[in-house]
Amino acid sequence: MRRRRAIAATLACCLGVALGCTISQPIPTRRTLVLPAPAPVGHGPGCGVVRLHRIRTESPFERKSVMYRVDGNTYQRDPYTSFFAPPGQVVRQLTGEWLRGARIFDMVLEPGDTRIEDWLLVGTVRRVFVDRVTGVYDEAVLEVEYTLLARQTMRPVFERSYGSVVAASDDVTLDAAWATAMSRVLANLEADLRVLVRGSELCRTTDEEAPQTAAEGGP
Repeated sequence: MRRRRAIAATLACCLGVALGCTISQPIPTRRTLVLPAPAPVGHGPGCGVVRLHRIRTESPFERKSVMYRVDGNTYQRDPYTSFFAPPGQVVRQLTGEWLRGARIFDMVLEPGDTRIEDWLLVGTVRRVFVDRVTGVYDEAVLEVEYTLLARQTMRPVFERSYGSVVAASDDVTLDAAWATAMSRVLANLEADLRVLVRGSELCRTTDEEAPQTAAEGGP
């Protein structure tokens, strides 16, 4: 009897120690990454109308949870850190805000808008993860491919992939690194689209008609 009581007391003690260790460990808190990519302030009228369509995300990066590259092509999902939406939706929202601010186009339409566009912009998020292999600090890795289609032919008139790698540090948070990576991608997209759109036949026609309209309205 005494032996049984001793064993029971020992088990109770061990269980109490185990529970105490479990309870004393900090509970991870969930965190949502916000990517404020400030839109530029464009000057002058834009040209034509673009519709921003769906931006898909390649596997295994399609979920909201942040992915970490830990070795070669091995990725781990962070169950406690995520974007505010799936990466494709995040990139699509920030792309729309950026293009409206840049004023490359007269209008940037959403998918449900019934107005007719001149171009259709689609995209694919190729890579979006935190790299813990190559550097001393975590690195935000982002690669987005954009394709601009002409509405009349639905053929690509522009296609390019943009990548950016920004390291976090003691002074740069991971949120800030993601925001910088996104801003670099969008700034490069803006520069290329501005050249393409201004050189298009639609914009050349608009530029030629403007002086004539001004002359007709004069005395």
